[in-house]
Amino acid sequence: MQLHKYIPEKKLPPALRRPVVFGDKEQISALYDLEAKIERMETEQAEIAGNELKYFNVTIDFSGSQEIELIAKNRADAE
Repeated sequence: MQLHKYIPEKKLPPALRRPVVFGDKEQISALYDLEAKIERMETEQAEIAGNELKYFNVTIDFSGSQEIELIAKNRADAE
């Protein structure tokens, strides 16, 4: 069951990997969570396309350091 073209089945919560049962509260909750995740992904993709969000490499210090790439509206937000 492919619920969304960008979310592979293996990343779906276990409640959504089994057949849908009417009134299953666990499945209903998982569907609402999935819907919110899809909305965030679509908003993020729209903001990337509109150049509102950009990728930045930042360094996070914690008993050492590691550079990671994340997405933000500007460098200050990223840092």
